[in-house]
Amino acid sequence: MKTITLNLPHEINEANAREIKIAVAAILFDKSVITSEEAARFAGMTKRNFLVTMGNYAHIYTQMLGAARKAGQ
Repeated sequence: MKTITLNLPHEINEANAREIKIAVAAILFDKSVITSEEAARFAGMTKRNFLVTMGNYAHIYTQMLGAARKAGQ
């Protein structure tokens, strides 16, 4: 596994950091870079919980993924 270091603002707490990991996992999963199992492990949750989370937050991640796709054009 590769390590990436991010410098986050002091306002980012552990809950926000967890959401960032979930968002990155969702993007990589959406782009078929990693499987749902790998995404879940990266996000620190079970595969089932990851998929449920994706369903619960689909509207948020859809907006984020759309923005990420536009930025990558």
